[in-house]
Amino acid sequence: MTGALVAVLLPLSAVEAATVPAAVTATQFTPGNIISDALFYDGAAMTAAQVQSFLNEKGSGCVAGNAPCLKNYVVTTPSMAADSYCKAYAGATNESAASIVAKVGQACGVSQKVLLVLLQKETSLVTKSAPTTGNYDRATGYGCPDTGPGGTANCNTNYYGFFNQLRLAARQYKVYRANATRYAYQAGRVNQVQYNPNTACGTASVFIENQATAGLYIYTPYVPNAAALAAYPGTGDSCSSYGNRNFFMTYGAWFGDPRGLVTGALVRAAGTAPVYLIDGTGKRYVPDVGMLEELTTALGNVTEVPDSVLGGYATLPAVQRLVHNPATDELLWLSQGRLNWFGSMPVVYAWAGTSATWIDVDPAVLARFPRGPGIPSVTSGVVSVGRVDGGWGSWALPGETIGTTGQSKPLQAISVNYVGSPGSSLTCTAAVSGSGWAGAVKQSATCGTTTIQHLEAVQLRLAGPDASTKSVVYRAYVTGRGWTGWAANGATAGAPGLTVEAVQVQVATKPQITGAAQVGASVTVTPGAVPAGTTVGYQWLAGGAAISGATSPTYVVAPTVVGKALTVEVTMTPPGGQPFLVTSDATGAVAPGVLSAPTPTIGGTARVGSSLSVTTGSWTTGAQLSYQWSAGSTPIPGATATTYTPTAADLGKTITFAVSGTLAGYTSVQRVSAPTPAVAQGVLTAPLPVTSGPAMVGLVQLATPGTWTVGTALTYQWLSAGVPIAGATGASYSPVAADVGKALSVRVTGTQAGYATVSQVSAATTTVVPASATPPPGSLKGFTPGQSTRLAGPTRYETAIEVSQRFSPGVPVVYVATGADFPDGLAAAAAAAVRGGPLLLSMPTSLPGAVRAEIERLAPKQIVVVGGPSVLSDDVAAALGMIAPTIRVSGADRYATALAVSAAFTRASEAFVATGEDFPDALAASAAAGAADAPVFLVESSAQVAPGALVSRLRELGVTTVRLAGSPAVVSRGVEDSLRSQGMTVHRYGGADRYATAAAIATLFPQGTSTAFFATGADYPDALAAAALAGRLRSPVLTSVQQCIPASGSDVLAALSINTRVVLGSEPVLSDAVLRGQRCAG
Repeated sequence: MTGALVAVLLPLSAVEAATVPAAVTATQFTPGNIISDALFYDGAAMTAAQVQSFLNEKGSGCVAGNAPCLKNYVVTTPSMAADSYCKAYAGATNESAASIVAKVGQACGVSQKVLLVLLQKETSLVTKSAPTTGNYDRATGYGCPDTGPGGTANCNTNYYGFFNQLRLAARQYKVYRANATRYAYQAGRVNQVQYNPNTACGTASVFIENQATAGLYIYTPYVPNAAALAAYPGTGDSCSSYGNRNFFMTYGAWFGDPRGLVTGALVRAAGTAPVYLIDGTGKRYVPDVGMLEELTTALGNVTEVPDSVLGGYATLPAVQRLVHNPATDELLWLSQGRLNWFGSMPVVYAWAGTSATWIDVDPAVLARFPRGPGIPSVTSGVVSVGRVDGGWGSWALPGETIGTTGQSKPLQAISVNYVGSPGSSLTCTAAVSGSGWAGAVKQSATCGTTTIQHLEAVQLRLAGPDASTKSVVYRAYVTGRGWTGWAANGATAGAPGLTVEAVQVQVATKPQITGAAQVGASVTVTPGAVPAGTTVGYQWLAGGAAISGATSPTYVVAPTVVGKALTVEVTMTPPGGQPFLVTSDATGAVAPGVLSAPTPTIGGTARVGSSLSVTTGSWTTGAQLSYQWSAGSTPIPGATATTYTPTAADLGKTITFAVSGTLAGYTSVQRVSAPTPAVAQGVLTAPLPVTSGPAMVGLVQLATPGTWTVGTALTYQWLSAGVPIAGATGASYSPVAADVGKALSVRVTGTQAGYATVSQVSAATTTVVPASATPPPGSLKGFTPGQSTRLAGPTRYETAIEVSQRFSPGVPVVYVATGADFPDGLAAAAAAAVRGGPLLLSMPTSLPGAVRAEIERLAPKQIVVVGGPSVLSDDVAAALGMIAPTIRVSGADRYATALAVSAAFTRASEAFVATGEDFPDALAASAAAGAADAPVFLVESSAQVAPGALVSRLRELGVTTVRLAGSPAVVSRGVEDSLRSQGMTVHRYGGADRYATAAAIATLFPQGTSTAFFATGADYPDALAAAALAGRLRSPVLTSVQQCIPASGSDVLAALSINTRVVLGSEPVLSDAVLRGQRCAG
């Protein structure tokens, strides 16, 4: 997401610069810290009243043009539900811009100040003298990437509108924050940021310090170059960009430094005299003018800030000269604007008094001061002297040079004196020219020769108590070669046959390794006392070999060093001196790590169908965990997730859960939970069924079973005065004369392996009455059990009317689709079935008279026209509107129309999805969907993922189960997998051809279903009209060839015990052989 052109490529002067002098200058622009997180994500920075006051002030010169000024702008805003990034937003009528800014900031946790600056940066709306509607449409530049010609903004009109722009931009910044690692610009690392959309202008290496700054770069991905900053508020060069420069400067002009107060700043409250040093999160009073002058030399001039800002910092002790650096444990003396270091506490007391106290100061503040010289004195360590040209030189302090370098003056001898704890001393061994190695001498004695010979090499050893905690390190300057590497604790500096001109000696505290030498553990080296100003470097070694990248004081032991001993080389570089190396003692061999492996615990009830879940606890980071559920002592195939639902096979067995952890360098571990009680029989969810329809001979009674446990097989038995009715075992029943005077009810029985069988009986109907010439409004005429019926007319329109004749007048709705093509009507049949009305067909531009007459007979409360005016003309809609209130439901294409038709549903636990490129699968699915109170949606056969609009609608409806109609060739595996990834259960019903697919869908109907509808598989109109009636009667629609019923359909008739067939269309469409139920040969 990038900002609009005005934010990226134009200078501030071109977008109406703020008239208030900036609180920051362009030279203060820090590309890695444009604004602090604290200021950016402060959703309570301004109230609506404060925003309004601000807009009134900044927009005082605005004169409304073709759009109102921002200070007067109002718009009706929608209510927005909360999501992962923003809280809910309560919409309002005629809501002011100030209210929108305040509420969006509060909802999304983004500062109202930031939003105001963003509006100014992108479109100058805050100060614009004559706003346009375009300014409001693209208010924040959201959805306006710089992909147009010449890097211009290429805005997406879907995101237009002031409220959209403001909320989407604020939400986007929260998206950046919540998913920081998904974007190219990330805080805490060096990022390559372009100067300009023109890649030829190059990039800058920017270490982004915080997420707020990272978000600005993701939104406007350019950094101003030097020309842009130098030219503020004007134009730089052809490679300049201005968006982030203008954000920084505008925020500074309106609200002060967007980075907040930087540690080390010198500040005073506006209109007051006292000056304070910002030290981390606190402030220190500067007590006198002299101290202030020294501070400003290093820290810069005093800045005035609001008293409220300064009041937010804790008061710390006043600034003084003796300070302590907590990061390096140094005591430093502030003088002449420099920091001078001490070598020892006695020197500190000599300078500051024996009762001296000091203050801890933020290392970032101290780093801004130059370093002064060390304050000389030696109270411990080594003092050395060398003999050159027959004479002894001056004493050298630790690390100083004994002798000369580059003058070809050989060093004859050295004398080394060590000052340390009682009983500790140095010995020295020298190799002398012409004599070889001499014996070791004690400290202060001459080590070498007093003759014309010279030193060739030296070895120094520390003895006594200090030898366990300290090392003597030394090196030699050799004629023609320069300085040797550092040697330590008896190693040789130089070599026999060489000429040593000088020696340097140090005594350093031996680094100490603490922590367990075990994979996964942290080991830490402490270098001991480090002279002030000394730079310290680290290198960890395993088995004597350097560990790549292990250059910090702490090392987390890696799996690759198992069995090897660890040491650390610590390199110290004193101020102005040469680096020297000190090596720690070795640890023992690194042991394999021990995984943190808690015992898992199982939650839930051990019962068939009841989900069990497990808490694995916190294992070692990086451990690869695998899971296995077991029933008794036997692992359950495929049960390798952290949840498991016991099945019938688990009855009477205990359940355990094993978690196994592996990690390179660690000992593998398995932990097993305590067993559950023996798995008990499941309890089916079994609601009372409900019957609907008038209790009248010949009219349909429908059974609605309610929502049972998933996987439950349901059977039906209709009862007359409590006595089972022979053969009445479907989801619908049409009373006969024998039922007159008796009340009907239905018994629904659910069975599932592992569960107790449950039967539920509905409430009784009123007593059945004889058939009437004027049936109750909206009732449905059934079919005589055991008989076959043909519904047909001379055209598709009359056939649909024949189907519609089964509905009594007074229906709640009639759906009307075009008879000229199938796409728009595919989803309408299920909606019509669920709402209790028929689906009729019309010609595209005129309403057939017979159809008009049928609709008038039906006397519907509403008519729904399916498809846009290009499908069914406005003339058709107008003609229908003369009969009953009429609405049009349509979309941009067949897929969008299906989504629009689904508005007939408010909630649905399941939905059907079929291809929109052919009709048979969708029409067979429509009857099943109507019977299940489920919508039908369409997808393209080529789609490899479920469209976002479809997924969103499924979620809105609360769908948990999706049924795919057709093979993967028509509804892809990709769509199937993407729906499963949304947490939905997906079932597929497909066969080798359209007839087998319809048969597979028919298996969704319960055993005992009495009636099935047959339509030709070669054309759509008859099945389109029949699907609404079939769905209403809880009956399947099967497709057939002309001469006989395909084997797949015939098998379903037998499996469901269907004895009543309804054939759609005249004999040329489906023969009497189909009416008789004749199975195709072969």
